[in-house]
Amino acid sequence: MAKAKEQKYTPRSDGRYHTRIRTGEHDDNGRAISIPLYAASSAKLEKLIIDTKVDLKNGTYKKPDEVTVESYAEKWLKTYKSNKSTNTKQMYAWIVKGHIIPKIGTKRLVDVTHSDIQWIINDMGSKRRTCEQIMLTLRQIIKAAIRDDIIKKSPCEDIELPAKTKSEKRALTDKEVEAMKKCDFTEKESAFVGLLYYFGLRREEVIALMRNDFDFEKKTLTISRAIVFDVNKAVVKDTKSQAGKRELVIPDAFLSEIQSYISTIDGLYLFTKSDGGLISKVAFRLLFDAIRNKINAKMGGNEKIKATDLTAYTFRHNYCTLLYYSGISTKKAAELMGHKDIQMIMRIYAHLDEQKEKTEEKINTMFDKKIAL
Repeated sequence: MAKAKEQKYTPRSDGRYHTRIRTGEHDDNGRAISIPLYAASSAKLEKLIIDTKVDLKNGTYKKPDEVTVESYAEKWLKTYKSNKSTNTKQMYAWIVKGHIIPKIGTKRLVDVTHSDIQWIINDMGSKRRTCEQIMLTLRQIIKAAIRDDIIKKSPCEDIELPAKTKSEKRALTDKEVEAMKKCDFTEKESAFVGLLYYFGLRREEVIALMRNDFDFEKKTLTISRAIVFDVNKAVVKDTKSQAGKRELVIPDAFLSEIQSYISTIDGLYLFTKSDGGLISKVAFRLLFDAIRNKINAKMGGNEKIKATDLTAYTFRHNYCTLLYYSGISTKKAAELMGHKDIQMIMRIYAHLDEQKEKTEEKINTMFDKKIAL
């Protein structure tokens, strides 16, 4: 049996691996100047040592007090986020390159103050979610810089974020449903709308569907994969969680329509680019924009007047609402929608219960005076 490779370095009490390497220079007292290095594992420390020695040799090494926010943030992305999921990598890269570097990229890390961070947040206005992502990213970058002994204290404490605004997740309106019935959709558009409406699928689940996911004899649809976008390129991956893998009944109202659409496609995937390749982010946007524009037009809107703010998620919320009014239990609803637990369903059902109670209360108030019949 082969022996496990011995670790060259041992971890400190805080779990980090540490060593020092000499720069080849000496201080005024003739003592050799050395650089402290830290890493999360022995192997990463060895790589850091090699990279630092190369930088010293090439004259590109920067002392801790010379490191800029831009250089450190980009290094942090490569070191800590390169193995994350596509969506996670994109989010962090977007925050770093779109919000942090343009604001304070040229500053030295040691010079970043609490006021600098607050200025970034204030400049975002009321975009609470983006501010939360900026702070999530900055806290991790600063924490790593403290571990690397570049800075001593975090400037991220007690940053004030904009007030939360309650986002209203909604179902389809009656006008939207009526408009959909009148729309002259293409077969592709109609199939896409039907998959959102009749199954409450996530966008990434719809665009990942293949023809063999449908069993027309059993009248079932199997959800087993998703597609996310790496910039514009489609990447096939597992569903959001294990619960996302599920088998759904195809409603009779949609059966012939989806059979007809699948008979018109040549490839494996239901929704592709014009050349037959996996759908791109741009191609998806063009598809959904065409659907929304047709619904908008039937509601009396045009290019300048938007009668609807419809999104793919609106259909998913609508499906959950239909489950509620059909008397489907929270447990079964979670199963049908691919949630790993019932918490999200319970929140939606509780909101619908509250709306129902308010309606009943208003009706009773309208007829609080009994009349003799």
